Order: sequence, then C-alpha cells, then structure tokens
Amino acid sequence: MAGVEQMEIDLSKYTAEPDLNNLPILATRNLVLFPGMTVSFELAREVSQQVAQKAADNMTPIGVVCQINPEEDNPTFPSGLNRYGTFADVLKIIQRPDSSPVALVRSRGRFRVMGKGSEMSQNDNFLKVKPLGDRKPNEAEFKEVVRQIRETTERALRMGGDPHGLLTSIVNIVSDVDLVHFLATNLPFENEEKVEMLAEPTLMGRAFKLLMQVNLFEERIKLTDEISRRARRSMDENQQNAFLQQQMEAIRERLYGDDAEEIDRLIEKADASLMPAHVLETFHREAEKLRRYNPSSPDYAVQYSYLETLVNLPWGIFKAEHTNLAEAAAILEEDHYGLEKVKDRIIEQLALLMRIPDGKAPIICLVGAPGVGKTSIGRSVAKALKREYGRVSFGGLHDEAEIRGHRRTYIGAMPGRIIDAIKRVKAMDPVLILDEIDKIGADYKGDPSAALLEVLDPEQNCHFHDNYVDVDFDLSHVLFIATANTLSTVPKPLLDRMEIIDISGYLLEEKIEIAKRHLIPRAMKEHNLDESLFELTDDTLNYIWVYLRKWS
Repeated sequence: MAGVEQMEIDLSKYTAEPDLNNLPILATRNLVLFPGMTVSFELAREVSQQVAQKAADNMTPIGVVCQINPEEDNPTFPSGLNRYGTFADVLKIIQRPDSSPVALVRSRGRFRVMGKGSEMSQNDNFLKVKPLGDRKPNEAEFKEVVRQIRETTERALRMGGDPHGLLTSIVNIVSDVDLVHFLATNLPFENEEKVEMLAEPTLMGRAFKLLMQVNLFEERIKLTDEISRRARRSMDENQQNAFLQQQMEAIRERLYGDDAEEIDRLIEKADASLMPAHVLETFHREAEKLRRYNPSSPDYAVQYSYLETLVNLPWGIFKAEHTNLAEAAAILEEDHYGLEKVKDRIIEQLALLMRIPDGKAPIICLVGAPGVGKTSIGRSVAKALKREYGRVSFGGLHDEAEIRGHRRTYIGAMPGRIIDAIKRVKAMDPVLILDEIDKIGADYKGDPSAALLEVLDPEQNCHFHDNYVDVDFDLSHVLFIATANTLSTVPKPLLDRMEIIDISGYLLEEKIEIAKRHLIPRAMKEHNLDESLFELTDDTLNYIWVYLRKWS
C-alpha cells in the first residue's frame, strides 16, 4: 500500500520540466499512482534502481507506469506497460542493508503514452508521452460525490478493521481532489479499474468511478464479515456440542456404568458388518437415540433389542457352495427311496438354480398327505445345494404381523417369522421351508396370505419390509419350499407364485424298503439296539402293515 509520507523536503527545487519525447519510465508491479501523492515503494529490480537513482541525482522527473502483468520481470511498451501513468519526482532513495532500496516519490500530473522514445538503452525505458489535464467539475456536485465517497469508505474501513491505518489519513486530508486521488491509489481494488480511472479526463468522472468502487468495496467487507460471523458461530456451536457430548458421556458413565460400552460394542459390530449404507445410517441414528435413554427405562430395553436384532441379521453373508447336479441327485436318492417323478421335478428345478446362480429362485410347493416326507425332502434339497436350512411353521397362523413383524411402538414387538428365521440361519441364501401353508387363517388382524404374496414374489421380495426391522431386506436369494396337505384352502394368487409338485402315497413295496433303509435303523439307534438281537423279515413288515391298516 502506498501512503502519504510526512517528509521535510523542499519541493520547490523540483521544477524541471519532463522530457516528453524521452521520458524515463519506472515500472511498478501493483501500484497505480495518481497525481499529488507522495508514496514510497521498494525498488526490487536493478533497472528500477538505476532509473530512480539517476532521477534523484539530476532532480529530473520520471514517469511511473503500472505494468500489465505483475509477474513479468522486464515489461516494455506496448505489450507489458499500461498506456496511462503519472509524472513523478524522486525525492529520496533510502538504502537498506538487508533488502532492496526504497524510493520516495511525489507525483505530478497524468500523461498518456504515445510510443517509444528516441533514446532506448538496455537498462532504461524511454517513452514519448502526452500530458493530460483535468476538466474542472461542478463544485457542488463534486463535493456531494466526495462526501459520499468519504462516508462510505470510513464505514467500510471501520467494519473491516482498517489494517493499513487509512482512516487517520482520510481525516487529515482536507482537499477533495487529494482525497479522491489518495483513495484511488490506496484502496484494494483491481489495477485495471485504477488504470481506467486514471485515464478518465474529468475529475467528476474519476470521482464517480471511485464511488462505484468504494460501494463494491463496502459490499465485499460486509460479505466477508457475514461469512466470518457464520464461521465463528458454526465453530462455537461445534465446540459447544463437543463439550456437551463429553459431559453427557461422563454423566452416563457415572450413572449407568458399562451401558455406554455395550452401545459402543454394538456400533463396532455394525461398522464391521456388510450393512448397506442406508441401513448403517439408520443404525447410527437409532444408536445415538439409545444413548439418551435411561438404562432402567422400558424404552431402553426396546431400543437395545431392536439394535441387537438389526446387527445380528446376516447382511451380505452368503454360505451356498457350488455343487454339481450328479451330487445333488445322489443326495436325494440316498435320503429318499422311490418318488422318482418327484425327485425328477426337483432335480429340474435345482438344475435351473445351478445354471443361473444369481437368477430368481423358483418357489416350490410340495403337496401331499401327512407323513409322506415333504419336510424331509426340503431338508435334503438344502443338503444337496449345500445351503443353510430353516423352517417356518404356518399352521394356525392368522395374524399378518407374524409375517410382516410388529411395529416397535407396540408392547412385546418382535420381527416377523421370516426375518426371525433368516436371523437364526445366519445367511441370506438359505433353503427356507414354509410348512403347512394351507393352514393359514384370516381374521380381524389381517390376512397373512396377502403378506406372504410379497415374500414369495421375486419382483418384490428383494425389498421386503419388516415392520419391526423397518428397513428393506433382500429375500431374493432365499430358496423357499412350501408344504401343504391340500391346495383347496390355498388362495389362488398364492398358488400362481409357486411351482406345484404333488407327492402321492407310497406302494407297499416302497414302504417296506423305506422302513428297512431309514425307519428301523433310526429306531434301533434311538433304543440302543444291535442287529444281532432281533430280525425283521419282509413278511413280518408286511404283516405289521396289514395289522396297522386293519386297526387304523
């Protein structure tokens, strides 16, 4: 910043007329000097030191012109220097031992560069210039504009802190013209605007341009001040929140002991899981809510149970192993004798699953009389596919909340049976047996079969929404196998979702073979019997079957 220097120097000695055809030029990087100003600035370049020293020794005026690009080291006219500048006398050069010398100059009037001068050397810029005068303004109008400039500038500087001490200088400047030139020189706006102001032929035009820049300067100060106040307010709020959080943690630890550590363990477990981002966000929000509860209150237990359920769900855990069709067929053959048509249908469905592992799993419904092995077939399918096995019984179910879950606002709320089964098997891709689907009832509590439609629909179950969990859960990887004794009580829309496989009764020969392969060895194991203790022939088994049928 250039400033008014209080120096006891006889300015009357500096009366030499400038050489308009060969005026030595001192280029400044960021200073646009206006008439009547006494300023000091550093002479960092050697060529500037030579121009200033020669002018000081000979007491001859020079031209001060601001260069276009402040980063340029050797600016020349016309590419590197502006076309307008001021005549100036070098009053003094102050030599400093640790840095570049400082020149004290006093500016006179304005000029316009007309071209290069005739005397050009390696170290000096000599330019041909034309002096410019100032038209006299309307005195009353000029005074009013200057008054607005003074008031706006003082207001802006008081608001912005006045780091360069301009307010004191403004108060001491009496001349309106000097005030306009002082502010134009020292206020921090763009050099291009200052050069345009210096080129203005009238004092009134210069004052109007300055007033516009001063108003913009005030607006920038206001905006900066508002941003600073917002930043301080935000910082104060953050610090206050952090302090209150620390105090709350200390109070909780004092009152409730290790409960805070239990919440932290839940959060660590959630962060280490494969929860989707939106579920993790919900978990953290609910965990912070839990911190505000008293551990002895019922709400704490409800909230803690919810978070525990959420974190114990197998998010992103898949346990299915790749297998081949021959191995799956061998497992079904080993576990079940007969039922060739049934096993063929199941093998076809398994082949589809093995062909497209990421495809939509078919919903299989096994229909047959009690005791024909529907549930055990489902267990064998899980074994054949090397998946986890789970079972959900629907016998006598008549409450829709048993499938969709209860809302947490209810006392004793819990997740639905589907989500509960998924939590038990700890995998997102199990084989889930929906047992006795034909015995679902309906009453004033809703229709469970309607809720089951969403579970069994591949287009919807990828976003299954349990009311208790209250976030979407993907059931599309689950292989559902339903069982029923009859289809007459199963709603038609539910039947459309499933592949029906009918399991009829066994022939006598098949029943005898099943008894020999499975029932008798299991009974012997349960009663700790050895094969040498007794023998059951086919005729004996046949007699037992006839006897049981007679009395049944």
